[in-house]
Amino acid sequence: LWLDCLWIVLALLVFFWDVGTDLWLAVDYYHKQDFLWSGLTLFFVLVPSVLVQILSFRWFVQDYTGEESSTEGTDTQWQFKSCHCGSPASYGSQNGLGARPSPCEQPAPADPSTIISICLSRSPSGAFVLFGQHGSSQTSGLIWAPTVVISILPLGCSWHMYIRTMYLGIQSHRQKENQRRFYWAMMYEYADVNMLRLLETFLESAPQLVLQLCIMIQSNKAEWLQCVSALSSLLSLAWVLASYHKLLRDSRDDKKSMSYRGALVHLFWRLFTISSRVLSLALFASVFHIYFGIFVVLHWCAMAFWVIHGGTDFCMSKWEEVLFNMVVGVVYVFCWFNVREGRTRYRMVAYYVVVLLENVILTSLWYAYRDPATTDAYASLALC
Repeated sequence: LWLDCLWIVLALLVFFWDVGTDLWLAVDYYHKQDFLWSGLTLFFVLVPSVLVQILSFRWFVQDYTGEESSTEGTDTQWQFKSCHCGSPASYGSQNGLGARPSPCEQPAPADPSTIISICLSRSPSGAFVLFGQHGSSQTSGLIWAPTVVISILPLGCSWHMYIRTMYLGIQSHRQKENQRRFYWAMMYEYADVNMLRLLETFLESAPQLVLQLCIMIQSNKAEWLQCVSALSSLLSLAWVLASYHKLLRDSRDDKKSMSYRGALVHLFWRLFTISSRVLSLALFASVFHIYFGIFVVLHWCAMAFWVIHGGTDFCMSKWEEVLFNMVVGVVYVFCWFNVREGRTRYRMVAYYVVVLLENVILTSLWYAYRDPATTDAYASLALC
């Protein structure tokens, strides 16, 4: 239990460290009158946060309205709704990520106080969800009001869901009579917060990392706050990938659970592959500004088409599925990420061959057209 709690606490600290250093750097650029860098740094913090808040609130609306409609016409006085059918294994059972399961009915205990204590919705607010002949209309305000408030707060959903995940895990350890229900509620919550963090990190930390490295290379100097921001973004990227992969393994009955030593190996794998990829992109962008944009768009289009061609079944509507595939295309700009069930070795080999060729070409072009007077000090090290 203490290792699980520590892992979640560290994830929360990495989250705050990443966002906090980026905001601090944006303010620092503003005080130095570097308004362009300040605006771009702030842009890559706020816009992904808003998008994730909207997605999280959308998930809540889908779950709540689905649960509410499923109670119509029932003769049962007390019912409680869990946020998903089955187990979190369904997150990975179909395509490596899987479709978000739809709400379903669960048998309720006779004591209403017990219902209230264990009916935790996966809504962003963490409000209790209670349905029945006498409960649905009375609890609507309790559910919607805090949900809207937390959805408006910057980064509110992520940190709140991390805290609630830890709370559910502790409750599953303490309340033996409802241990399994609290455990699966924790797994659902952790799956959702990991998916939200995954999307947010690759929309925020990855572009932020490229931006800060590009600024340092162009200005030919690296201030300590820039380095701290870049390191926090890199660690955030690696951490969220290792955390999500560990979650998928732990939630599937047909796979062995990943130990924390395995998670650390996964973490370092991601640190090395992402750092080399981002450095190649930053070096190329420091010399070829327009061509860098063209390259990223072309690579993103190719990867998104590859994902769409492979077929995914994650979202509940077609336009959300298209949006999800487009976001996965952004992830593929920086690293490998499995979104399909089945053997991955051939797909991984194909992806890494393409990325290796791209990295070699990008860094070679930078080395050929760089300014030797300002880059000789680190050119050889950067190539290695």
